[in-house]
Amino acid sequence: MPARWSTRSCWSSSRCSCGPVPARRWPPRPSYASLSRVVARDLARPSITVPADLPLAEALRRAEESGARGIVTATTDGRPVGVVEADAVRSVPQERLPWMPVSAVARSLADGRVLPVSIQGDDLLGVLRRTPASEYVLVGEDGSVHGVLATADIIATMRSR
Repeated sequence: MPARWSTRSCWSSSRCSCGPVPARRWPPRPSYASLSRVVARDLARPSITVPADLPLAEALRRAEESGARGIVTATTDGRPVGVVEADAVRSVPQERLPWMPVSAVARSLADGRVLPVSIQGDDLLGVLRRTPASEYVLVGEDGSVHGVLATADIIATMRSR
């Protein structure tokens, strides 16, 4: 008997003779078909854009003040160049925060981690497969930063559908 089938013959009784039934899986596997309706814009975390040489303590203060859940580093002309990794921030000792530039805990966006805010469905899935990352920066048509897209949020959305 295949592993996906239960040895019980029915959901309601162990004495039923209706034949094998599928075993319940918990937690259920995410359905990639549910990703076709996901638009990156809807999952974007609010973020702030800061200069790469700003002290990390100041960037964190600004993010907390504005309620942002992501920090993007940018050039002087506003082009995004990095996204701050939360795990990297947590690894910095508290007393070093004022002296460390935010760029020291930011991952470069040079490797395909900048996405259009309107990306959705199969296109989004293709990017996740080609360029796996924990976070991506979403930009509008004019190149302005719209927010940060976290892979964890995509997975949570897929599991909830």
